[in-house]
Amino acid sequence: MALSRLTRRRLKLAAFSLGAALAVGAASIPFYSTSVAIQSQPPVSAQVADYLAQSKAKPSPQPMKVMAVLGDSFSLDKPDYWHRRAAACINYQPFVSAVGGSGFAQPGQHQQPFDFSERVEAVTKKKPDIIIFATAFNDAAYTEWQPEYVRTRTLETIATYKSQLPEAKIVIMGPFWAVDPLPTKITNNRDILAAAAKEAGVTYVDSSTWVRKKEDLADNDGQHPTASGHRLIADNLLAKLRESGLVSPNVECGIL
Repeated sequence: MALSRLTRRRLKLAAFSLGAALAVGAASIPFYSTSVAIQSQPPVSAQVADYLAQSKAKPSPQPMKVMAVLGDSFSLDKPDYWHRRAAACINYQPFVSAVGGSGFAQPGQHQQPFDFSERVEAVTKKKPDIIIFATAFNDAAYTEWQPEYVRTRTLETIATYKSQLPEAKIVIMGPFWAVDPLPTKITNNRDILAAAAKEAGVTYVDSSTWVRKKEDLADNDGQHPTASGHRLIADNLLAKLRESGLVSPNVECGIL
């Protein structure tokens, strides 16, 4: 059926109106972008940059130096023994290897093979800056009938440690005896230690008259130091080492 001219005109007008309405509606819909804007970082201030530079430039803290102590029952690894105060007063970390009855020549209690020369591997691992051989009176028995043996063992032991730790400072301290007068075996041992230290080029500290029983510096067995005795040993040793230029004790320790 043919549409009249009037009808066709009305249909065109309706189509035009609908198209216009759709166009206006589409234009009113907001557009959302899926992209994310990247914000630029603010510049680092001069103060912050300087702080970061200084932080990187600061050296790492240095590890504490090590003081190795090789001894007998006078030097056991206990908190109130002489080596703890001595190490603290020079800001060193103590490493203690002590066996009752041992020395340069004596192997130790029950004849275990642990004289000073047997401990070189354990000591070397610690890389000590200073090594102190603290020998009481265990080697003194040999000095009456085998003095040359004590001298030889002392020199051989020192040579071994010097070869393994050539940068370490070595000190021999001993002997210890708590009553007067000093017996011949102690004076002989003292003289052997002093001569061996001189020959080996290391420091010798004579401690034979430090710990006196009559001054309550030795305990009930008449020989081993009391707490006061250990403090005296530490202070006397540090004073001698300071005189030799080996250490600089802290002022707070009051080493005279």
